[in-house]
Amino acid sequence: MARLRPPAVREKLVPVFTSGELSALERACPGRTFAQRRDCAIIAVFTATGIRLSELAGIRCDPDDPLRSDVDLWRREITVRGKGGQARTVKIGHDAARSLDRYIRVRERHAQACRPQLWLGVNNRPPMTANGIYQMISGSANGMPRHAGRSCGSA
Repeated sequence: MARLRPPAVREKLVPVFTSGELSALERACPGRTFAQRRDCAIIAVFTATGIRLSELAGIRCDPDDPLRSDVDLWRREITVRGKGGQARTVKIGHDAARSLDRYIRVRERHAQACRPQLWLGVNNRPPMTANGIYQMISGSANGMPRHAGRSCGSA
């Protein structure tokens, strides 16, 4: 036992988007359609907060009842549920709040606006999941190298 060495534990670094990649993501979503406003709001909230995709997909919205909604645009706060269902509040900046407000206004006219999930699907598809958001972000910046676990921060 005296000759045994403990195993070498390598710390995995979480890959992050570079500032150029973040700029490419933000430029990839101009437009006024429902899907473009939704994608722009998703990218804005994701880059402003750096929350997990599952937390982003789990945000609820009820414009008529603020107690059932996770979004507070007046305070620029979003309540997210992380691992183990733990709720926490994250702040968003002015640009993210503006993108989210634009999406919520378009969302009110959507056929599935009564659903509690914030990120609704297009063409009568169900609300977006973490995997759907990942696929949207992956396809937003064409030709950009991506990683499934990337978080939004500067490298």
